[in-house]
Amino acid sequence: MSEIRLDIYGKDGKVEKTYTKDGYNLLFGTVEDFLSIIDPEKLNDTAAIVEMVRNGISEVKLLLKDMFPEITDDELKRTSVDGIVRCIVQTATAVASTLKNLKSGN
Repeated sequence: MSEIRLDIYGKDGKVEKTYTKDGYNLLFGTVEDFLSIIDPEKLNDTAAIVEMVRNGISEVKLLLKDMFPEITDDELKRTSVDGIVRCIVQTATAVASTLKNLKSGN
């Protein structure tokens, strides 16, 4: 399983910091919150993901803070939209993998 990443940019536009999370360490509450925001059937549609993020921006912020407890509000403001979308897709992949493993009894 690959890690979930979220880059924070500095004023110069360069990556200043990167938060990472091992997908296997997602807590049930995080998965539950994620599934309430994101429609897993639309994860191949970037426009749909952007719309889900836009419609649930407050929930997305809380989800990111839950996943990366040390991230600050200022740092969240210095993430890119494509970085957040990529983080959501990575999270969805981790959630799907975890659920698949549970279903198969692993």
